[in-house]
Amino acid sequence: MISFSDWDSSEKYQILQTPQEIYRQLLAIYESKKKVHLDFPSENSSFSATISAIDHETCHFTLSNITPPRGESLIKNNMTFNLKCTYHGIEVICPHLSTLPSSLMPATTAQDFLIPFPEKIRYLQRRNAYRAVIPAHTFIRVTLITQKPEPVLLSGQLLDLSITGCQLQLLPPPSGQPTLTVGDILDHVQFITPTDHSIDCQGEIRQIHTSKQQHINIGIKFLQLSGINQRYLQLYVNLLQRVANRDDATDPDA
Repeated sequence: MISFSDWDSSEKYQILQTPQEIYRQLLAIYESKKKVHLDFPSENSSFSATISAIDHETCHFTLSNITPPRGESLIKNNMTFNLKCTYHGIEVICPHLSTLPSSLMPATTAQDFLIPFPEKIRYLQRRNAYRAVIPAHTFIRVTLITQKPEPVLLSGQLLDLSITGCQLQLLPPPSGQPTLTVGDILDHVQFITPTDHSIDCQGEIRQIHTSKQQHINIGIKFLQLSGINQRYLQLYVNLLQRVANRDDATDPDA
């Protein structure tokens, strides 16, 4: 059973509420081809399903292949359920879902169920690759560029790095600079490693966190990473990992 009662969990979940944010996460699940888990609290029962279609304009998605089949009757009876999926280290939870009333339901196959977007989803990035902390004495500037929905040019300091993504702390942006949100796609994530290798790829914003000191940290997943960029990243991450392991081995308090 999936528990949704503790929304103030110690884990750093984010709550995404805009239709665009919700659409992007459901689309990512759909494209990953991962099964989703359905939990019916009133029945103390869980099922699996797939997301087979998403409509951004009407804010609905379609569930198919409910297993075991008894889950179909629960959905047909408009029972409330929760949805959970983990893909590429990302955990997404959609609470309090139900199908449309039969009077509003468009024609679908017997095995397909049209579900309105939830009002909010719970989002957590679980790291699934070694992430190296950038040494305090090393300053690596990262430039973020995107053109849609409006031009954005920001700079930040790289805090940690893996072959799948990074975290950076934004430098003070110019006044009037458009803000970024979770799910935004960046046309360019650019930086140069201390090994003198230039990295330039697309990225997706996965986390935004404001510290008590009002610093803004952004977590980014790399997209469209070329083979040569992957190799350069792997070389630098491996170097940082060797240094970290050496320091741990020589630390008398380790």
